[in-house]
Amino acid sequence: MDTSDRIKLAAVRLFAKLGVEAVTVRDIVAAAELKNPGSLNYYFRSKEELIRQVIIEAMGQADKLWGSRLAEVERNGGPLSLREVVEALVTWPLSEPLDGSISHTARFLGMVLQSRRPQVRALTREMNYKEYDRAVAYIRDFLSDFPPEIVAQRVIFFFWSLTGFLTAYEASIDSDKHKDSAWYRVDPFQNFVDAMVGMLTAPVGSTRTTQQRKRPEAPVKLSEGRIT
Repeated sequence: MDTSDRIKLAAVRLFAKLGVEAVTVRDIVAAAELKNPGSLNYYFRSKEELIRQVIIEAMGQADKLWGSRLAEVERNGGPLSLREVVEALVTWPLSEPLDGSISHTARFLGMVLQSRRPQVRALTREMNYKEYDRAVAYIRDFLSDFPPEIVAQRVIFFFWSLTGFLTAYEASIDSDKHKDSAWYRVDPFQNFVDAMVGMLTAPVGSTRTTQQRKRPEAPVKLSEGRIT
């Protein structure tokens, strides 16, 4: 593994565990076991450029994996159902670290989606991840009987739920006590697929906009024993 890969691997692990903003250049260099403190700037010019590159790489790995799984479904004549699409997307790990360690990619993506959403959104547009778009198109096709605005929201619900699920599962696998956890009592992937198909296809209860929602009434206050 070359130096730049060691830096990226160390950075992703630290970012996933501590958050992007909390990690310093010194932390990354130390975790990568590099003697020269200027190594990061030599390969990436700055911490910000390193962050940009590892976000692009992590999203690209997920996109490529989804594409290969969708292609397998297509080779078998599918997708014939929404479930096949969801099953193709619900997968782990999102990457295979070069040193054979447990992947931190899901946790890293979950972290940057929380803390750097505008940057992630901009990079998604810049890199044009086609497999993600292909998956969304399939989901929309299978939900064509639903109002488009409902489908758009449910796609958002699905991918945020998927991020949370993979983040939690990855952290559990990385824990010394994971074999005693609820993750091992039933297959979490099939259970999650069931839940997501149910969410995506649930009957529509309302198409009200946020502005049309009735605001909750102000709570009743008690003052000197009287309702005011």
